Amino acid sequence: MAYVTPREGENPESLVNRFRASVQHSGILRELKDRRFFRSKAQKERLAAQRAARRRRATTRGAAPKRARRRAHRSPRATGSVLRFAVGR
Repeated sequence: MAYVTPREGENPESLVNRFRASVQHSGILRELKDRRFFRSKAQKERLAAQRAARRRRATTRGAAPKRARRRAHRSPRATGSVLRFAVGR
């Protein structure tokens, strides 16, 4: 449960805003939406796997552009394939 104690001389609007932020931060509304309908164990596992994949993609998205990653992982012996890759484009 989210609790907010009023500060001395605090505006009621800012108190409500702090309460909203604490509810958002604690994840109460997300859990409420999650429990709104029944989900089987398999559905929960599938959703968890999808969320994990989305997180993985988001972390790699910020790393380096695809071209830079491709060049970084090529070995010196693969120069022929580098030329074919460059010509193919």
